[in-house]
Amino acid sequence: MDQAQIREPATCRWIAHGDTLLFLGPPGTGKTHLAVSLGREAIRQDYNVQFVTAATLVTVLAKPHSDGSLDKQLTMLAPSKLLIVDELRWLPVRGPSPRFA
Repeated sequence: MDQAQIREPATCRWIAHGDTLLFLGPPGTGKTHLAVSLGREAIRQDYNVQFVTAATLVTVLAKPHSDGSLDKQLTMLAPSKLLIVDELRWLPVRGPSPRFA
């Protein structure tokens, strides 16, 4: 694997560009460790960073979504240039299955 490609995320240019970085893989492969390390580097480079589990994020946003105050709750997340959402695989997916024509 190209060493420059491995080191590129630590430059945090992807944050400056508004890009998304997604780590996929089986449990125990270091995704959270890598995300936290990149978050620490982003803080070192003066970015605002928040870390939350997917389940917590859904819990925090569910009530405001139902009572119409979602915009207010989202403004609390807005100052962060980097929002690290961890443990996506533990989040139950609900709703209708997509239909394909």
